[in-house]
Amino acid sequence: MNLLKSIVIVAAVALGSLLVPTQAQAATNKYGMVSIKNPTGMRINYYFRWGKDADWKSFSVDAGSTRWHSWEYDFANENRSPTPQIKFDEDLVGDATWRAYSLEAYRAPTQEIEYAKKYKFGKKGGGRMLDLYTIED
Repeated sequence: MNLLKSIVIVAAVALGSLLVPTQAQAATNKYGMVSIKNPTGMRINYYFRWGKDADWKSFSVDAGSTRWHSWEYDFANENRSPTPQIKFDEDLVGDATWRAYSLEAYRAPTQEIEYAKKYKFGKKGGGRMLDLYTIED
């Protein structure tokens, strides 16, 4: 009877280890992610692209909202993507004056904003200029 109990316990432990994901399985990253928050009180239009050779695409983020961008890796845990870039008109009162930044993306297992490298727009220069800032985690 003790031998049978031992076999059952060993089998249960082995089965349990198959059901519990290893740390590598739990941290399978599939995306690079960036989020853009807009607390300015006005809708902001901007251009975004993944890598300097890609075409700029037009986006907007409404006042009080956050928008995210993701890059799907070619394979799990590739953990690199083209450099995300953003450009926007920083002059809120005059002719268009373009500001561009290369951003950083965070690795993410899913396309959820909590995993993204976070940025936010903000006004400066007495509210006449717009800039982009990193949100510290």
